[in-house]
Amino acid sequence: VLDDLERATRAGLLRPRGAALAFGHELVREAIAAATSPPRRRAIHQSAVAELAARIETDPLALARHARLGGDPSLAARALNEAAARATERFEAATAEQLLDEAIQLSDTATARLARGRLRLARLDLDNAREDAARALELGAGVQGFELAGWVAYYGRDYETALRYADEGVERATEADLRASCLALAGRIRHTRGELAEASRRLQEGDTLL
Repeated sequence: VLDDLERATRAGLLRPRGAALAFGHELVREAIAAATSPPRRRAIHQSAVAELAARIETDPLALARHARLGGDPSLAARALNEAAARATERFEAATAEQLLDEAIQLSDTATARLARGRLRLARLDLDNAREDAARALELGAGVQGFELAGWVAYYGRDYETALRYADEGVERATEADLRASCLALAGRIRHTRGELAEASRRLQEGDTLL
C-alpha cells in the first residue's frame, strides 16, 4: 500500500498534507470513487469508521461522513451531535443548529431534539423550540424534556403550561442542575402569581443545589 501511495504521489494524484496524504484535486477523488464498486466503497468507509472510532481523539465530522457512506446512519447522527456540541461550545450556534438538522434527518433522537430546542430557545424561535421539546418528550427525554418545554412555554407567556412542566420536572428530577432549573422556573411563575411563600421556598431550594 505504501509503495502504491508513493507512486500516486509522484504522479501527482496525491499530495503531502503534514504527515498524511490528500488527493491532489477533488476530481481525482471523485474519479477513483466512481471506479470503485459500491460494495468496496462501503467496506472502505466501514474500515475508516472502525479506525476513527478507535482513536482517543477524532474529528466527529469525519466520523459522521464515513459512517453515513458506510451505511450506519445512527452512528453518523451521534457523531453529528458531538460536532454540534463542540460548535456550541465555540459559540457557533448557526453551525451547531445546521449539524443538528442533519443529525435529526438521519436519526431522530431525544438528544438531538433537546440540543436543537435549546439553541432555538436561545434565539427565541419559540414555535420551533416548542416543536423540538414536544418531540423530545415523545422520544423519552424525561426531565430534560420537561425543563425545556417549561422554559419555552414560560417565554411564550403560557404560564399555566410552564408551571405544569416545571412541577413535573421538580417531581422527577434526580440531577441537581436540572432540579434547580425546574425549581427556578416554578418559583418565578409562582412569584408572578403572588404565591410569595411558595415561590420563595422553591427559589431557595434551587439555590442550595447550585
